[in-house]
Amino acid sequence: MSSYKDIMKKSMKESYSSMMIEIAKTIKVNRPDELNAIRDLGEEYDIGRVLYMARTNPKALKKAVDERVKERKQFGKAKRVK
Repeated sequence: MSSYKDIMKKSMKESYSSMMIEIAKTIKVNRPDELNAIRDLGEEYDIGRVLYMARTNPKALKKAVDERVKERKQFGKAKRVK
């Protein structure tokens, strides 16, 4: 496995859009709500860290994306109820 420093150096040279594409391909997402969840995670935790997680632990990232999608759906439902 690559060290954290090696992966972070590689990710610093990449553009934001190429990182988003790599993350989406790694965890096999293509729905707009999943892509928005990845974008939210990138803004919250820094896109480099999300990319690192996609490269080292894609299963956990997929789970985090699914949880974020659920959270956004619940927020949307609560917003409509008011």
